[in-house]
Amino acid sequence: MSVQSAAIQVLKEAGKPLHANEIAKLIIEAGLWKSDGKTPEATVSARLYSDIKSNGDKSPFVKVGPQTFALRDSTEISSGAAPVPATVQEAPKPHPTNAGFSFTDCAQKVLEEFGGKKPMHYTLILSDPGKSSPYG
Repeated sequence: MSVQSAAIQVLKEAGKPLHANEIAKLIIEAGLWKSDGKTPEATVSARLYSDIKSNGDKSPFVKVGPQTFALRDSTEISSGAAPVPATVQEAPKPHPTNAGFSFTDCAQKVLEEFGGKKPMHYTLILSDPGKSSPYG
């Protein structure tokens, strides 16, 4: 059985979105799929992401969170069973103090606060400000 078919069966039985780790665990425990790799959850996640990317809205899967998948409610499952509506959970919003800051924004802030607006080596920007500098 393919990973996708096994995932459809497991997600249908669960009736809710599942993380790739849980999907992999359940399909292996049920004997629906066997992995020889060290990270079957990575294989499951990659196959489901790939299915979504290549099939778009026709994929039976939707990504509802980081490595978390559900069945698309408008997709007919090949077994002829009724589709299971997916409960879509919103990803948590970033804390307001760090929302919207890019690496460049953060580096600029470090330069302004700790570097006296002078050039700094990237290792200093990334280092713990409480530790002594190797550059004096």
